[in-house]
Amino acid sequence: MPLIDSSRVIGRVASVESERLLIQLDEAAPALVKAGSSGLLPVAAINSYLTIDVGAHEAVAVVTAIRITEDRSRSDEPIDDNAALRYVEATLIGRIDGAHFTQGMIVFPSLFAPVAAASPREIQCIFRPSALYRLNIGEAVVAPEQDVLLDPNSLLARHFAVLGTTGSGKSCTISAILDGLAELSAPGATVIVLDANGEYKTLGSTAAPPWSTLHLGLSAQSADARLLAPHWLMTMREHSELFHASQGVQEPILQQALLDAKLQGNASSETIRRLDLIAKQLSIIRGIAAGKGTVNSTLHKQFAALAPRIKSFAEEEDADEGFASLESVLVKWPKIGLSQDERSFDPLDIDQAGKLEKLLSDADAQINETYRRLGVSASSEGNADAPCYYDLAKLLSEVLPRIIATEALLDPKVRGFTSALLLRIARLLSDERYAFITRVPPFPNGIKDFLRLLLGRWPEIGGDAPWTFKNQNVERFQAIIIDLSEISSDVLETVTSLLGRLILEFSQRVSPRASVPILIVLEEAHRYIPVQPRDGSYGRTNIFERIAKEGRKFGVSLCVASQRPSELSRTVISQCGTMIVHRIVNPDDQDLIRYASPVASRDVLRQLPSLAKQHAIVLGEAVPAPTYVRIRDATVPPESHDPDFMAAWTKIPARDADDALLEEVSANWARTRPPHRFEPDGSLNDL
Repeated sequence: MPLIDSSRVIGRVASVESERLLIQLDEAAPALVKAGSSGLLPVAAINSYLTIDVGAHEAVAVVTAIRITEDRSRSDEPIDDNAALRYVEATLIGRIDGAHFTQGMIVFPSLFAPVAAASPREIQCIFRPSALYRLNIGEAVVAPEQDVLLDPNSLLARHFAVLGTTGSGKSCTISAILDGLAELSAPGATVIVLDANGEYKTLGSTAAPPWSTLHLGLSAQSADARLLAPHWLMTMREHSELFHASQGVQEPILQQALLDAKLQGNASSETIRRLDLIAKQLSIIRGIAAGKGTVNSTLHKQFAALAPRIKSFAEEEDADEGFASLESVLVKWPKIGLSQDERSFDPLDIDQAGKLEKLLSDADAQINETYRRLGVSASSEGNADAPCYYDLAKLLSEVLPRIIATEALLDPKVRGFTSALLLRIARLLSDERYAFITRVPPFPNGIKDFLRLLLGRWPEIGGDAPWTFKNQNVERFQAIIIDLSEISSDVLETVTSLLGRLILEFSQRVSPRASVPILIVLEEAHRYIPVQPRDGSYGRTNIFERIAKEGRKFGVSLCVASQRPSELSRTVISQCGTMIVHRIVNPDDQDLIRYASPVASRDVLRQLPSLAKQHAIVLGEAVPAPTYVRIRDATVPPESHDPDFMAAWTKIPARDADDALLEEVSANWARTRPPHRFEPDGSLNDL
């Protein structure tokens, strides 16, 4: 029994090539319309849907091209409409079984199978396949009365991308999606928007109940709370990126310095410096003893110089007890029986070598015990990535110079190799623009307070905290807008990496797993997750690539928005289960989107260069079928409208107004300090 209404048949299958169909239209549709039982029936409009009988179910295809052909002997004669043959190209996207639409094909249509225009019932079946599809993103262009609904779980769990050239409507689409999520009554939602251009400042003004929006930014006047990115929450990799530490010499020294700074606590830097010097001297002695040209007299000189120094350290007032213990070990060095005669070239005998090794081992053990008690990384277990407070100024003035001086005993060139590192840290520390990174005091509850703010709750801290708050009557915020527009570009990637990593590592530690789902929206994502250069210079794993690959298991989802898909990480794009694609003109961008899309959707994407503003093609796991959609209007559009050049140019500005504007801009540009700063004691003052 045929499943298709014969009155809606428009033609027959003329060719089947994998998912592509070529359909010859009936002669009864010369003007691409056909008289049917319900009146005139449009035939084969681009992006419209067709159905074909394939056994027990109906195959569904979307129209991608229309063409006309005629067998003519004279090419200069006009086409005869009566003799011309009309063909439609379509792409198979799924099947209808009863009242359910499912993507993918099981059985393909046969040649000469009748093809029909999809009925209103079938259109509704395609766009509303189940109760899971509840997120309203807009309306279908080919069926304006039909809402396009997405499955929010598939959209969020598999990551999604919003792509398109500037001005095509990406930001409005993100706002519309957030509006749709708010309408689903999700008071427990957590959406973190990394706003690169400050476009979402008005997002929370009319947020649908029960949603509230928290704005974080560098300016306390325009934000609900100040954005902080504490240096002491950063990992070793993030420190290296922040300070541009080279991997050869600078990075290992920086790692040791960070660990020392985080672990040593109140230990005297002079005590640690002296321990380092003794440890290096013992290392030199061990190296001499291992050499082939070892002589008694050389080792005698080393011990004769070292022992009195340790004795003087131990006898100082308030000296650490470790020096006295070291002295009690090294005072035994004369028992080795080393020769003082510089003319003697005798190597160590077996007995002397054994006594020397025992002495050095006892001294190393005592130094390690003292290091451990002081909490210094040179010998104790530690983690440079631990989120523990340390003083960056002390790292620059005390810890790094001490380690550099110690390493310079073995290689004097170390000082030259690390001078640029010290200058970069000093610049960041002295520049008020980076105070939100470099001068953040410790919080009473450390990382807990910072995470509370990131996840939409006010931190439980006292009045001397580094934050100023607004809207404290709101208990929990569902949308957290992080305004990155005022952050210097040279630290932007480090700041976003810190925020993304803290969110991922928090989610990895939550039990039960994925019980606190979080959506991260990356506006201008190519600035955070650039494509890997061909020369391999971008070798370190980006945190958002990790989230793209691993985040689903822990409930962290990405919304990737970009106007240049070809500049985005291929890893991230390949992990996006749903794509909402606006107008794309650049051929490289088009190719990337096609290759990252299902095979059955690639023909649909040929129309990308001609899409109208606020129109998009939606394809992937969250939508039942590839759909040409007119995106719904956002409740409050983002501040990304095009400038009105002519409205400004048709007015002649007054000279005084121009001078006042230039004076204000120049003053702000030249000022090195933001509207507020951290004082040395950690307090926040207005300038």
